[in-house]
Amino acid sequence: MKKRNVYFWRRSLAFVIDIFIIGLITSPLQGLINKRIPIPKDLPGLIEFLSNSNALEEHRSFLLLISLLIFLIALAYWSILEAMLKQSLGKMIVNVKVESKNFLQCVIRNLSKALLFFDMLFFIFFIDIIVMIINKEHLRLFEKLSKTRVVR
Repeated sequence: MKKRNVYFWRRSLAFVIDIFIIGLITSPLQGLINKRIPIPKDLPGLIEFLSNSNALEEHRSFLLLISLLIFLIALAYWSILEAMLKQSLGKMIVNVKVESKNFLQCVIRNLSKALLFFDMLFFIFFIDIIVMIINKEHLRLFEKLSKTRVVR
């Protein structure tokens, strides 16, 4: 059977599944945020909290550290699984694989997805997705850079 590029919807479903799994893996770190920072549960309180720059500024370094840890966990999750098994758990469920030759290629291809979790660099992920949408081969920018692709 000839390998072909995988369409946007299948890849998107795999990504959503992986995000859910990463959320489960990183839930203890998210719990640390809830214990350390008194985030209001009601909408008016949340809006007031977010508009208070002092409240956020005093927790900035802590939030940056947690963000960095979640970024590293996400990058390791995708890169290790794709390098060893050619699939993340989400890709296994939707039956797609990554064509890659080595671990470094997997790290490069997954940088933008993991940056979604890292504080101010999340916009890189959206640029990557826009490139995939407008590209006729449906390749993300970081797939082109890493010379990898997702196939069925």
